[in-house]
Amino acid sequence: MPIRELHDKPSGYRATHMLVELGADEDHPSLRGFVCELQIASLGAHLFNEIEHDTTYKIHDVPPSAAETDALAELRAQCRRTDALADRVLEEHEKGRDAASEEG
Repeated sequence: MPIRELHDKPSGYRATHMLVELGADEDHPSLRGFVCELQIASLGAHLFNEIEHDTTYKIHDVPPSAAETDALAELRAQCRRTDALADRVLEEHEKGRDAASEEG
């Protein structure tokens, strides 16, 4: 039943949402068949999502200042770069492990 939905919104919010249903083998009978939404995000995306949510998303009566908007845009870009760099580190690490296992 998992339903997967990717979010990459103009606000900068990034996450994968999944709906999952707890099965008949769930230990707690009251939870059997219960549907949950999981929100999965990288560390960088989570950082940005939380700050954007607290400063912009849920505050509708006071629009963000130009300085705040600029800072959020910079944070969004930095978080994306951080995610890309983390991916690169992990890929390089995997290449090193693969090379070591081929040698040994």
